[in-house]
Amino acid sequence: MKRQGFVMGSVILIATVFLTKVLGLIYRIPLANMLGGTGMAYFSSAHSVFMPIYAVAVSGISPAIAKMVSGSIALGNYRDAVRLRHCALSFFMLTGIAFTLLLVLLSDYICVHIISEPLSRISVVAIAPCVAIGAVMSVERGYTEGMRNMVPTAISEIIEAVIKLSCGLWFAFLASARTEDEFARLGTVFGKLCENEEIAHAEALPYIAGASVLGITLANLCSLIYAHLSARFSSSGISREMLSYSQTDTPKKELLKKAISLAVPFAVTAVISTLSGLIDLVTVNRCLEKAVEGGLSAKSLGIDAKYDSAGLESFIYGSYSGLALTVSGIVPSLTAMFGRSILPLVSSAQATGDREKLRKSIFSVILLALSISMPCGLGIAVFSDEILRFLFAGRIAEIAVAKRVLAILGISSIPISLVSPLFCVLQGIGNGKAPIRITLVGSAVKLIMNMMLVQNPSLNIAGAGISTFVCYTLMLILSVMSLHKICGRKITDRRLIIGLVISSLLCCEGAYLMNAILTNCLSMRFSLVLSVLFSVNIYIYSLYILSVLPKYGLKRYFSR
Repeated sequence: MKRQGFVMGSVILIATVFLTKVLGLIYRIPLANMLGGTGMAYFSSAHSVFMPIYAVAVSGISPAIAKMVSGSIALGNYRDAVRLRHCALSFFMLTGIAFTLLLVLLSDYICVHIISEPLSRISVVAIAPCVAIGAVMSVERGYTEGMRNMVPTAISEIIEAVIKLSCGLWFAFLASARTEDEFARLGTVFGKLCENEEIAHAEALPYIAGASVLGITLANLCSLIYAHLSARFSSSGISREMLSYSQTDTPKKELLKKAISLAVPFAVTAVISTLSGLIDLVTVNRCLEKAVEGGLSAKSLGIDAKYDSAGLESFIYGSYSGLALTVSGIVPSLTAMFGRSILPLVSSAQATGDREKLRKSIFSVILLALSISMPCGLGIAVFSDEILRFLFAGRIAEIAVAKRVLAILGISSIPISLVSPLFCVLQGIGNGKAPIRITLVGSAVKLIMNMMLVQNPSLNIAGAGISTFVCYTLMLILSVMSLHKICGRKITDRRLIIGLVISSLLCCEGAYLMNAILTNCLSMRFSLVLSVLFSVNIYIYSLYILSVLPKYGLKRYFSR
């Protein structure tokens, strides 16, 4: 049975995440242009309702199965690995179906009474089957990952991203054409105003968003089919000859009980990690309603007055979640992979009691995450308007709402990019309760600040960005303090951190000046692209001059 090494597995996962995020961004751009701020509110609300339930039902399955399968194979207990897959598929499929039905039954109550977005119910129902699909797929992915074969997981994620991109947009386009024509026809028949094209489009938005979400469900189903076939017929799986050598035959109930006990801590951590989005979902719309009552209007936002009568708070929330959060979330999703890559190293150092190796490993992941998030986060803050116009051209009103909060979220992406890898480190060294405590503290701060800031008419949605920055900065500080206590000494090198900050500032300053020069003779898009390429050269050269990365280079990081 061929098994991949640590470096190859890490490279496969990071490359996959990068590719799927690019495809996801390509999917989001035309979708946001089609739905606009109000339609993206329906789409994003469905995802925010879905994620906590998905975290409870699914998130802990894959790592738990992977850990048990890996342990069984290491001991030569091949029968246990196969029996675990079979009983886990049956059990978690049933639990997934139960959670799917629960989400469907509660969808109306949640959308009306909790998130104040009744028209999101169509999208919530459309995405509900992903819970059951995800539960089964997590078993299959955990099984192959336990055999240290990351290729099936990578391919299934790419299949999911490609089908989501194609079918999600295709379904949305078909629904747009069909529903707008239907609403216009009904308006003509009943003498309503729906013959107006804009009003017909607004009436159709919940159905268009739901159709796009249905494409996501289909993508998950296709990914599951591949994962199932790969786990069953993969040449790197467990052969009959290997099964004949296995002497153990652990009862299925015992295997399942152990799998559930291992999955619970992962699920709790995943649920806690969704609190930030859930807090925004529950509080932002209600606080924006108060802001509108306090004087917030379309005119004060610099957009057309027609949005005052079309649900201004939903439009603002959709612009925030569909545009600003989409762009700012790319960087943290990439740096999160460093946590998975460093996990074996810190676990080994902790087991052997080598605190110096542990300290260096932790600082390596901090420096690598900062080396990506610092220039990218500052660049997003500096070019928030240009980035949104580059990606979402034609959505002038949404950009006007999102650009200020995106600048704040760009800076916020720096601590966010560090928190996730450091949480992985804390879990790897056996302090799994610390991330839960830290996240609860940060979430409480975000909840309080959202309630205080978002309802302020002058701040409105920018308040959500400020609360996110404060929340994750506090979580970062608490995480570093926890690691300081464990290592017994400082885990950071002030000189290298300062050098990285200086390099990032020089990079952004160079990009800003170059863009100011190029905009006089080139289009906005060309000048932005050339300015970014110019700033990358400044950044790399600055890192070299200041000797920031040579001591803790990528080669040494992976060779430890």
